[in-house]
Amino acid sequence: MAIITVISTENNGDGSLREAIAKAKSGDTIKFARTLTNQTIILERSLIIDKDLTIDGANVPGLTLSGNQESIIFKLTGKGREFTTRSLKFTDAFHSYAGGAIWAQDSKAKITVVNSKFKNNVAGQGSAIWAKEGANVTVINSIFDGNKATQRGVDSAAGAISVFNKSQLTVADSEFINNKGDAGGAIGTIFTELTIENSSFFNNESRRYGGAVHSDGASVPSQKRYYQGNLPRDNKGGEVTIRHSHFEGNRTSGFGGGISVWGYDQDFVTIDNSTIINNKVTKNKSGTAQGGGMRLSGFININNTTIAKNKSHKEGGGLWYLGEVPTKIKNSTFSGNKAKDTNNQGLGGAIYDGLWGSETNIENTTFEDNYAGSEAGAIYTPNNRSITIQDSIFDNNKTGNSANNQQSNFEVFEDITESSLRIKNNILQGSNKNDSFNQGAGNDILSGRNGRDRLKGGDGNDSLDGGSDNDSLWGGKGSDFLEGGFGDDRLDGGAGKDTLNGGYHNDTLKGGKGNDRLNGGAGNDRLTGNRGHDTLWGGNHSDYLGGGAGNDYLEGNTGNDTLVGGSGNDTLVGGQGNDQVVGDVGNDILIGSMGRDFFRGGSGKDKFVLGDNKDIFYKANGNQDYAIVSDFQHSQDVIALKSKASNYHLSTTSKNGISGTGIYTTKDELIAIVQNIEPQDLNLNANYFNYI
Repeated sequence: MAIITVISTENNGDGSLREAIAKAKSGDTIKFARTLTNQTIILERSLIIDKDLTIDGANVPGLTLSGNQESIIFKLTGKGREFTTRSLKFTDAFHSYAGGAIWAQDSKAKITVVNSKFKNNVAGQGSAIWAKEGANVTVINSIFDGNKATQRGVDSAAGAISVFNKSQLTVADSEFINNKGDAGGAIGTIFTELTIENSSFFNNESRRYGGAVHSDGASVPSQKRYYQGNLPRDNKGGEVTIRHSHFEGNRTSGFGGGISVWGYDQDFVTIDNSTIINNKVTKNKSGTAQGGGMRLSGFININNTTIAKNKSHKEGGGLWYLGEVPTKIKNSTFSGNKAKDTNNQGLGGAIYDGLWGSETNIENTTFEDNYAGSEAGAIYTPNNRSITIQDSIFDNNKTGNSANNQQSNFEVFEDITESSLRIKNNILQGSNKNDSFNQGAGNDILSGRNGRDRLKGGDGNDSLDGGSDNDSLWGGKGSDFLEGGFGDDRLDGGAGKDTLNGGYHNDTLKGGKGNDRLNGGAGNDRLTGNRGHDTLWGGNHSDYLGGGAGNDYLEGNTGNDTLVGGSGNDTLVGGQGNDQVVGDVGNDILIGSMGRDFFRGGSGKDKFVLGDNKDIFYKANGNQDYAIVSDFQHSQDVIALKSKASNYHLSTTSKNGISGTGIYTTKDELIAIVQNIEPQDLNLNANYFNYI
């Protein structure tokens, strides 16, 4: 496939982007001359994409495509159109109907957006990206800022991205700020499977549904009471999954200050390892306000998630869910949420458990400092039914009524059984000052809340939560769960199979003896597995991960990370960013991704993975991202690449002071520099190259 280079910022004519698109054939790639760095292409009318194309601005930082407040930027035509854009900025697009920056007007489009920015685009619906029936849209490492949908009363009128009708939308490592819509301030989907990972949503606003995100079904409902249209009904449900993401300061009127998901009777809704904080829902014209943080329905699974300081003007300060099918909440925190209006009326400070009577299971979850104006500082349900609560804490939840009740209308005290309510061993709540707890044997629950706390679990399977400020947590013997929370925390699991979550800010996590799981979370963290077969995740920002003894798994995730496997046969995954990946002692597997990574296998038979069966790594940014393999020994080590030897060639290479043998694709994309070895000493067909 050909590469066509744009050399002009003119709207049309020789060397322009419009001319390049017209000349291109299906499957071609359009790039830009370096002289266009920080330049703007102002369009007088939309660019028609009537063939499969890739438009790549990776080598021209700051290149902007402007709709000049009067035009769509890219208009995709033709069923099944495939379109990829990388490293471009889209601004000032306009369309009164839909899709200001990218509009796929026909069905089954496949759109991929990488490392791009969408700012100040305006359309009736989906002002950044709009796609319909059968679409597959993927957004990676991109920013959506100040985009706006203008249509009212339309369920597909999301501020930035609208995708609907038996489609798929995946968003990863992206940021949504100050977007405004009618149904989803940032993202809106209808009958579409939705996945959001490692992304953040700040200060987005919607008029009706989902201050940040609105999903109206992950599949076409099987029951006519939910949908009377003509789309074929799905026999099984779809999935809405949000993990490792942050929602803050979003707002709407009616349903879901941060997130609204209408999962109907068959869809699965997962909220995992996320933070929902300071979101707000006010009453709409009908007087409805459901879920300051989230309004959900479907098969709900909430795990390891913080829902804090959200506000609803009527029901469910933190969470409102329908309750038609089973709901599970585990290892989570509801803190400081409020259900109250201007007259101090409201139900369910933390949770409002909706209109139906299905099963709800709550395990290892903390409810603290939540408030409702009328009833149930913690949990409210309009039906009198059983809720299973295990190993959970209710502390300082209040209401405006004289009873000051923490829960309302579910059977806990009349019908207590081992499965419906189980609180055993010690539950200790700290104050808002500096607390110190030192427990002995037993399965203890210690919560420091605010202040600089020192929590010691001692023997037994303990749960420690530092809360806000800079805390120190020691698990001791046993299989412990340690949560740092906000602040610069120090967590030591001690002996046993422990789980340590750093939370926010710069944390230090030490696994100790046993097979431990360490998650740094947000911030620049330091994780050490020590003895045992450990699993370490760095989270966001720049982290240090040290496996220590044992066969460990280390993953840096985003940020410029340092990974050291230690002794044992370890697997190390750098993730995004410029990473230092050191296997050390043992037969290690070192896996790249993107960025500029440094690999040193150390002693042992090591494997350097530079591609898999899906993709070649390090090809997103031309020759600016690549791996540096510092100690490859072809007598014992292996380099793994995608596909076959004929897709690569070797050449003497020097980049940024690093010299060696460069491994290039046939399109001259630099994949890796192998140091201290000449090209003639390597053979792409030899056994030390492994093709996947």
